[in-house]
Amino acid sequence: MALLPMAVLSLENPENNAPLLWPREPYSCVFYDEMITGPLADWSNAVSHHEDRLSDWAVTKLEHRKNFHFSAVQHEFLKCTVNQISSPSQEPKHIFIERMADKDEVTVGWKWIQHPRLAKWWIQRLMRGYFSDTTRGGVSVLASSSALARWKAIGYSGSDFLCHLDFTQQMLPLSKLRRVLVDSSNSVPKYSVTDSNCFWFAFTVYETLKKEYPCSELRGGYYKHRGKFAGLSILPFNLFSTHTVRHYFLTSTYTNIVTLGYKGYRTGQEGY
Repeated sequence: MALLPMAVLSLENPENNAPLLWPREPYSCVFYDEMITGPLADWSNAVSHHEDRLSDWAVTKLEHRKNFHFSAVQHEFLKCTVNQISSPSQEPKHIFIERMADKDEVTVGWKWIQHPRLAKWWIQRLMRGYFSDTTRGGVSVLASSSALARWKAIGYSGSDFLCHLDFTQQMLPLSKLRRVLVDSSNSVPKYSVTDSNCFWFAFTVYETLKKEYPCSELRGGYYKHRGKFAGLSILPFNLFSTHTVRHYFLTSTYTNIVTLGYKGYRTGQEGY
């Protein structure tokens, strides 16, 4: 597993001569032999470039997930289940989408791996080094790209299900997903801890697709923790940054305050 070596894997887009910083194979936008991560913009360009070859692939499920156990900020992200329409019996593939501090990212090629033993409390996980200490399973700031990728895979594997949208009755085209991701990213392109963070990005994409495309929704037992930050502060959102987010907060009983002693939970298996 490795972070995508973007400079090595670039190719030319014949339409505008812009480099496509993603592996050359069309289906690398959906699956890969190893786990690779790259900027959303480059994945989007590759999907657009290979649109005809990828027309047989569609999203059947979009999950909103939370990393209670291996992220100090209880990072939230989206997990897409993608199926080949002409081969419904084929094993589904998974695409992960998330906002990071420096860019929005897409990851493909993930496979579930065994994660370190889970702990109930945030402070226990901190003391065990689950957020930083490589000797206890964590990852240091100056770790190699392979170490970072492995820790990302652990975070995905040990994450918890919050809610999902089901598109099995009318599959969501990959091109539609790409458009919503790009539009959401471009609407507020710069990361902000107190505004356009990982919570905001996952929420915005999820709610936009829920509103714009036929689907059904299932909410899990941890749904009440959606958008909550692990720490002593208030939920880091600008509540009025988008119409969708503003409408949600003004019409719900969403709770913003969380405590340092927030009790984590055993990871759910739904959606793996």
